[in-house]
Amino acid sequence: MTGPSPEDDDRRWLATVYAVPVVLLTLVSAYFCWTALTIRPSGAWDDDAYAGIVLASAMGVGAAGVAGAGVGVGGARAGAGGRRGGAVGSRCIDHERC
Repeated sequence: MTGPSPEDDDRRWLATVYAVPVVLLTLVSAYFCWTALTIRPSGAWDDDAYAGIVLASAMGVGAAGVAGAGVGVGGARAGAGGRRGGAVGSRCIDHERC
């Protein structure tokens, strides 16, 4: 073969597709972490501010968890042979039958 494999093109495209939601979820997570750090309770009695800190922290951790799961799924999908299937490192010559 003289050119790049079509399978490599599929993996590059798949990595780009998975990168978009991971970046967006990372930005959402960073926003919630920033919010949790900047909320200042007015005193020990300010339960609403403490609840806001807890909620923003939970949302930040949740968004980071979803982003991490997206990275795990994307890596597992690309490592399993991408769209064509097959084992990692399989040497299929005729891609029409793989």
